[in-house]
Amino acid sequence: MPTSRSSVIGALFLIIGAIGFVGAEAVAANRWTDPNYSYRFDYISDLGNPVPHDFVFEHTVNSPWHVVMNLGFVSQGILFAIATALLYRLFRGRSRFVVLGCGIIHGSGMVLAGVFHQQSVNAVEMAIHWIGAHGIIFGPIGIALVGVLGGRAGASAWYRAMSAALGFGGILSGLALVYIPAVRTITGGGTLERITMYGLFMWQVVTGISLLLKARHQ
Repeated sequence: MPTSRSSVIGALFLIIGAIGFVGAEAVAANRWTDPNYSYRFDYISDLGNPVPHDFVFEHTVNSPWHVVMNLGFVSQGILFAIATALLYRLFRGRSRFVVLGCGIIHGSGMVLAGVFHQQSVNAVEMAIHWIGAHGIIFGPIGIALVGVLGGRAGASAWYRAMSAALGFGGILSGLALVYIPAVRTITGGGTLERITMYGLFMWQVVTGISLLLKARHQ
């Protein structure tokens, strides 16, 4: 993939967004001690719930550092959307606009999820959060498309294969989370959610580093 100054900035935003989100999640989860937070069963959105000892989706939620998690959502959303706007021109033809659209929808979904929280007190806020959550899945959809269409941007075979694997894996995990309760019961909802999200973050870091290395050698 050819690189430019805008590509370098986009690469940095991808890396910062991913690391920032995972870091915010770790900090918020560490401060959740009553009851202890479970990466397997509890959802990422639980960490952004501002209601103390809320009972939502059949479990108790208590995240005293919810502000940190919500900042992680919002920063990832903004940085990912900007990065997509800076990088989509690497693709040729109409496919670039499909990739751009997926990135903007994902970024918007992350911001909505960080501003409007998953909680049981306000039904309107909960509904908006879920709209945002459905937008987040366009991140994995977008990287799956990068895997399929990456040849048009001059991407290597290994990079296209990685993008397709992480993207389609994230989509399938997200579908299982929402539509296959038996799988969710066995693996834990938090596990399925993190397969979707961590695959995206892994892609962001690998893509960012790859673009920075290419820029360094040009």
